[in-house]
Amino acid sequence: MNEIREGVKRSYEYLLGLGLGALMKKGEGMDDADLTFEWMAEEIPWIIGSPDDCIAQIRELEEETGGFGTLLINARDWVTTDRWNRSLELFARYVTPPFTPRENLARRNRLADVALGRA
Repeated sequence: MNEIREGVKRSYEYLLGLGLGALMKKGEGMDDADLTFEWMAEEIPWIIGSPDDCIAQIRELEEETGGFGTLLINARDWVTTDRWNRSLELFARYVTPPFTPRENLARRNRLADVALGRA
């Protein structure tokens, strides 16, 4: 999390420097200083944490929105490539199965094999 926190800080300092802070704020009275990692992780619909945390956050997002068809993963290069690949592996292995119908199990396994370089 410290690597992500540092990456967020660098990224958002850059965006704030461009004058884009208003696009991230929830209200007009919010200060740029309030755009902290903790605030963003709590207020922006990031899916972050352990596989169980991610599953719970996606279920909550489904409830709030009434459901959705596709979840996109946005990479920000805030961690090393090895850590990013490990996160993708954990996501594919543990987070996606509860949201994927069983009839797509073979396809999911093929996609995981390709993503992990085993195909």
